[in-house]
Amino acid sequence: MCRLNKMSSRPPITDELKKLLRSMLLSKAGGVELNRIVADYAKFVGKPLPYKQCGFDNVQSFLQAVPEVAQYAVSFIILLQGVSIACIAERCTICHFCIPVCCLPHDGIVSK
Repeated sequence: MCRLNKMSSRPPITDELKKLLRSMLLSKAGGVELNRIVADYAKFVGKPLPYKQCGFDNVQSFLQAVPEVAQYAVSFIILLQGVSIACIAERCTICHFCIPVCCLPHDGIVSK
């Protein structure tokens, strides 16, 4: 995947590797989490991502070297869980965040 370049201490990243990486990233709607990139690449291509053979110590450095293929997109993931109505009696009666929105009065104010 990477061939040694006599002019540089780091082998160049081949077009084939770039195409495979780009294909894998584009096949995942919304992108791939950084901590999943190695496993997802191996699953998609059938062999490990050869970032070490390309002269990189870690995946992040490798990905930064191919901005035409992969770009970082920072997003925050928020998980929401439903709260059963039976739980309301055990929760505070002041904080809106402890009571499901569907159980608040229409004016949004919780009485004590």
